Parts: sequence; C-alpha cells; structure tokens
Amino acid sequence: MVAQSKTLANQLGVTVKDELALFHELCDELRKWNIVSVAEEAEMCNTTLYNWINGVSIGRFQNVIKVGRVLGMELQWVRDSGGSKKPSLSVVK
Repeated sequence: MVAQSKTLANQLGVTVKDELALFHELCDELRKWNIVSVAEEAEMCNTTLYNWINGVSIGRFQNVIKVGRVLGMELQWVRDSGGSKKPSLSVVK
C-alpha cells in the first residue's frame, strides 16, 4: 500500500474555504503588480498568473504561497471574531 502524501494546505490544517479566501486575497494584491516580473521571480508561467486574476483557474496552495512571498506577503494565523485562528496573507513591511 502506498501512503498518500498530504498537500501543504492539509499539513497546515487550512480548510478549503480558507484556502479559497487566501487565493482571492492574493489575486487582489497581484492585480497591483507587473505579472510578467512576478511570474519570473516566482519561477511560474505568466499565463498561469493571468488566468488566476481573470478567474480562469485557481492556484494550488503552495503556488499561492510562493507568489505571495514574491509580493512581500507571508502566511500568518490570525484570530477571527469568534476567537478561532484562521490563515491570512499579510504584506510584510
């Protein structure tokens, strides 16, 4: 029997809902940047990033984190109004 590897999101305990929210948060920030430059630095295809911001496709969690780092963002855990911790991408200054 082959053991299935968990995705990065699963390893971090990120829900599908939170993963999608992080993706949209990243896309909002990504729209402010030069896509070609970001793609080069993230070692990704610029078409992929254009597809993300145009709603054609949704990025895998590890790629969202990779692009976020290029934009100066990092994954942080913040408490919501109910006191539960949830992931958020924050611009690091």
